[in-house]
Amino acid sequence: MDKKGSELVLEKIRKSAHNGMVAGIVLAVLFGPVSLFGIFMTIRDGFEDYSVMFIFFAAILALGIVLIVINKKKVNDPTQSGVIKRNPNILEMADELIDNKVYEDQFLILSPRIIANALDITQISYTDEVFLVYVYIHRTNGVVDTKQLKLETAHGMMGFNIIRKKDEEVDFLMRNVLAHCRYARAGYTKESLAYLNQMRELWKKDQAAKTNTPNI
Repeated sequence: MDKKGSELVLEKIRKSAHNGMVAGIVLAVLFGPVSLFGIFMTIRDGFEDYSVMFIFFAAILALGIVLIVINKKKVNDPTQSGVIKRNPNILEMADELIDNKVYEDQFLILSPRIIANALDITQISYTDEVFLVYVYIHRTNGVVDTKQLKLETAHGMMGFNIIRKKDEEVDFLMRNVLAHCRYARAGYTKESLAYLNQMRELWKKDQAAKTNTPNI
């Protein structure tokens, strides 16, 4: 039996939170003993001699503990995740997407009203709320280490890793997005960024108007 979209979202949040907990545990295990040693040396010889070492390792240990605590809460209750707080309708959107899916490939999942990243369903948006599509490239020492197709939406960004994809695959993906997202423009230019900001402001005003409209 296929899983509901909301179940896939919650699974993704739990998986990310679990990875965050593992990272926190690793930091705590690696830097906990060193931090305790720093505390011991500080008590014995004074803070000034070991202040830099103590502060550095204690900060990393504290980061590990914070990661464990925050992500443990998300594992136990994924609805407390920032993903859901930023988009309270995400579970309903994901259910609608999966129930009415009309297209899916290695990049996209599409329904008549919703688009999502096939590899990360928490990256999801109404098609009418995608405003800008462009290729982002980052180089280190002249070598491309990041290449993404980015979709700027009303309240965030969706990113698709295309670093090993052929130009024709990227072109097809972009055309597919533009065909389903009627308000989306292609290209990263001064004009397109102005358009993105304008559309986001209009979206915010529309959301505020809906919030302030009393139910009859």
